[in-house]
Amino acid sequence: MNFGPDLDNFTGVQTTWPVASTGVTLTAGAANTYGNYGEVIAAAGVATEFRIACLSINTPSAAFVGKVEIAYGAGGAEVPVIEVPVEVATDAGFYPTVVVRGEGGVIPAGSRVAARFKTVGGATTANVLVGVVVR
Repeated sequence: MNFGPDLDNFTGVQTTWPVASTGVTLTAGAANTYGNYGEVIAAAGVATEFRIACLSINTPSAAFVGKVEIAYGAGGAEVPVIEVPVEVATDAGFYPTVVVRGEGGVIPAGSRVAARFKTVGGATTANVLVGVVVR
């Protein structure tokens, strides 16, 4: 299968994190302001290099337009790797999964991964899951 030039050499399994979960609950800050990071993958959770392949949003508290930022590194020292624009048109029913094809580069093995988001209206909550492809 051809995932594109950034993912072709990542032949391992794609896994969604947190495993067996509806996601990490995130809360947006004030309007157009990022909320706090929520840990999606604990340090040492992925034993090989990996790339972010997709993200999924579910159970929002309201419809919203905003951005999700995915970062890696220790708490308080996160390094952003990708910012994904998202729009959820309803707070019930179908929720988006956004394929990002490994944008943001290779994340080192054993890295902690976290996400946060912001919305135009602020103070919205939603669950976020991240799909990764390992080398």
